[in-house]
Amino acid sequence: MDVDGLRELLAADVQLVADGGGKAPQWAGGLHGSDQVAGVLAAVRGRCGPGAVADGPGARPG
Repeated sequence: MDVDGLRELLAADVQLVADGGGKAPQWAGGLHGSDQVAGVLAAVRGRCGPGAVADGPGARPG
């Protein structure tokens, strides 16, 4: 994966907050900044199935 290209797509102040519901990792306090977020997204690429990303607070996939 092109981490540098992904980093360029993200805002400098991007935040990633995850709550896996016991099925995926969650990060206390979230991740902040394009460097951290791009690195994590690159690392977990391919580990999530279709519909694994919900849209909005409390949303449920598929």
